[in-house]
Amino acid sequence: MTHINKNSLKKFLLYYIPVHILLYYIVIIFAPDHPGKYFIAGILSITGPLVSTVILFFTVRKKRSAEKVLWGLLFLGTVFYFLGELVWDIYFIKMEQIPLSPNLTNIIFSLKPLFYLAAFIFLVSHDLRKTRMAITIVDILIIVMVISSFSWYLLVGPFFTHLNATIPEITILLSYPLLELLILFGIFHARFFVKQAIVSKKSLNIFALSTVTMLISTCIYLFFLIYNLEDLLIYLNPLYTMGMFYISMATLYADNDQLPERMNSRKKDLTQSHFLPSFLRCTDFLD
Repeated sequence: MTHINKNSLKKFLLYYIPVHILLYYIVIIFAPDHPGKYFIAGILSITGPLVSTVILFFTVRKKRSAEKVLWGLLFLGTVFYFLGELVWDIYFIKMEQIPLSPNLTNIIFSLKPLFYLAAFIFLVSHDLRKTRMAITIVDILIIVMVISSFSWYLLVGPFFTHLNATIPEITILLSYPLLELLILFGIFHARFFVKQAIVSKKSLNIFALSTVTMLISTCIYLFFLIYNLEDLLIYLNPLYTMGMFYISMATLYADNDQLPERMNSRKKDLTQSHFLPSFLRCTDFLD
């Protein structure tokens, strides 16, 4: 990507993404039910993760040390999403039906949020002392328990009632929204509560937009499954593609604001936990 003007690529994607998604919906809604329709839809679906994979690849190549770890994890997560999308599209084009869960694509897709979560945990905890690291981990564990409790009553119950789903099916399907929520939590931590100069604020904003898009799409997907609306699932595919396109935009905007001094003066100290009691917030002396 050294020979490509990054600003030109940003402008191109800014206009191309909505056109691509609009074209995708036109194919889904108006194209006749024919194998060619599914082939074109598969190409449109895989373009988003493919573009993000290529951009992340060149980004990882030019980064060093800590930045390389962060973008390397994001790259690996995107690669697995691309592979999952490829396997899914090949199966759908060949069989003209959605593969039953759990299946190989579910496992491959679940690796993407795991690598993304690891990337943002690394971003949040990078260069922290042991006490701050411990407080961050406790915060994450608390939010995991809260999210899991809500998910059990709002999602697990309906699955048992309406689908008679097995434990492996529930575990895989619920891992998607849970992991996306944790990723969003990590992005907000990196955006508002951490002193870091690795990723720009605008890049984190776009990462958050991508995560919210994927999270909403996944929740709607689960709703459709619960109420046997499988025919409507195809209308969610462009939203997933759009969410993956946003990853490429976030990567291109990563280096926009290199202002660590100003960031240090404005960010809150991470020892100010959101959940721990106040008497644990002044523990730097333990280090």
